[in-house]
Amino acid sequence: MNSGGLSSWKDAVDRALGCSSRDLPGHPKDCNNIRTDSTTVERNTNNAKMERRRSKKQLSIEIEQKQGGTTHPAAPMDPQIWGNLPFHLLESILAWLPVSSLLKLRCVCKSFNNIVYSPSLWETSRRIRSSTAWYLFRGEGRECVAFNPQADSWCNLPLGFLPSSKGRVVATAGGLLCMRQGEKMIICNPLSKTWVELPPKRNTWKFPIVGMVMDTKTKEYKVVVAGSNSASWGKNLVTEVYSSLTRAWKVVESHPVQHLYQTSAIHCNGYLYSAGFDAILAYDLQQEKWRELKGPALQNTQLMLPQICECNGCLLMVEVVSEHFLMSRVSIWALRQFDNQWFKLTSMPHKILEEVISISGTRLFTYFGHGDLICFTIARRRVLVYSMSRRMWRWLPRCPFVQGFARRFTTLAYEPRVEAMI
Repeated sequence: MNSGGLSSWKDAVDRALGCSSRDLPGHPKDCNNIRTDSTTVERNTNNAKMERRRSKKQLSIEIEQKQGGTTHPAAPMDPQIWGNLPFHLLESILAWLPVSSLLKLRCVCKSFNNIVYSPSLWETSRRIRSSTAWYLFRGEGRECVAFNPQADSWCNLPLGFLPSSKGRVVATAGGLLCMRQGEKMIICNPLSKTWVELPPKRNTWKFPIVGMVMDTKTKEYKVVVAGSNSASWGKNLVTEVYSSLTRAWKVVESHPVQHLYQTSAIHCNGYLYSAGFDAILAYDLQQEKWRELKGPALQNTQLMLPQICECNGCLLMVEVVSEHFLMSRVSIWALRQFDNQWFKLTSMPHKILEEVISISGTRLFTYFGHGDLICFTIARRRVLVYSMSRRMWRWLPRCPFVQGFARRFTTLAYEPRVEAMI
């Protein structure tokens, strides 16, 4: 287990970068595992040396400002000031960089190397990026990829550091992934490449409901697993909860169920939600009890996909209307919090729907929501998103790392945090 000390921070970041302290500039060995062009690093180092020489000679920097066709020289940047910024100020500036850029700072110089090890840097960076979670997908060949909506680009999250490649991601929280490998449960941080296998549960289920939450203040994470020992789901739903503080499972109150439910539980406003065809299960994390909610009232010709998602604290479900085995209308329903009533939020434009049908045919899609976006995975190849604030539909760029997405895998929200401890 990692502690909160400086050594553990260095170990975590070293694992994330794949290099050690001897890989700093000036040492014969380079940081080969960072995807940075060595020629570029060398060029940047030489440029930095030249800039320092020019600063010593008190050369001023001229900035061209086209005001009346004249060039106005700017005041010289005093290296005694800009080269000696207070640590907290420099930390606050660097915290705005993306996670990938923060990790690359490790090999720029010794000063930046020390800053990367600062827990307060990552805490500040986390607060800045609190609303910019990535969307996690699973490839056909067990690859894990994520889409960064802020950068509008894909990134690869290799899980080769895990003891086995047979598991799949079933839940996420606070920068950690919950992997299920048969009856084994593993918690890992893909950035620091740390992992831990949870102790065995008392019960075993084939298709359990799994949810994960993390307390942002205490850093405690909980894994909630619920299932029924009956093949027909006609008996009680038995629930076990794992706490990272106690490092143990405990069995909580059971709940009667009659149907199959969504296996990936969604966290929203203190509850974990799992949807079925006729009802929605809600697990109160504080009282540790289940209760049932009604889904949207639909006609017999309409189908509500047994899946629920959330965007900005609002619960959403998707309705599909079919005619002659083809989708004729796709609508998004939202739950009002003050009266617990469902209402139709919007419908997919006809032109977009035609594109979806041309790609998927008669096959239905999966969807997931977080923050401002709802993601629709079409035929395991393309991703269509709807922006709640802009009320716009658009296709995401194709993922360059995988040929297609895994079958029976729900998209999950992932907050990249190097500092998240297992």
